[in-house]
Amino acid sequence: DAIVTGESRGKLWRVRLVKTEHGYVGNEFLIARLSMLTTDVAISPKGDLYVSCHSGLPDWGTGPNGEGKIFRIRYTDREAPQPVEVAAISPNEVHFKFDRALDEAVV
Repeated sequence: DAIVTGESRGKLWRVRLVKTEHGYVGNEFLIARLSMLTTDVAISPKGDLYVSCHSGLPDWGTGPNGEGKIFRIRYTDREAPQPVEVAAISPNEVHFKFDRALDEAVV
């Protein structure tokens, strides 16, 4: 599998890869849409996701003199309920199943 940036579109995808006799076939899942020009992504040995962005909106950014930013995204609550299944019931409704009960105060 791979994590891929959409650079000019400010998007991050997780791409599931399957090896075939002709190479690899991928199926992408959008995991984030950012309001900056997303230039690269990397996963650290600890599992943190690092995303580098160029200042300005997706498509054009702010040119070669624009500032950049690096964001670290890390998983912090390992005790939180984890989604194990998702189903699109209709264009306006999605159902999720979790591995344990959700705290009503958070829902």
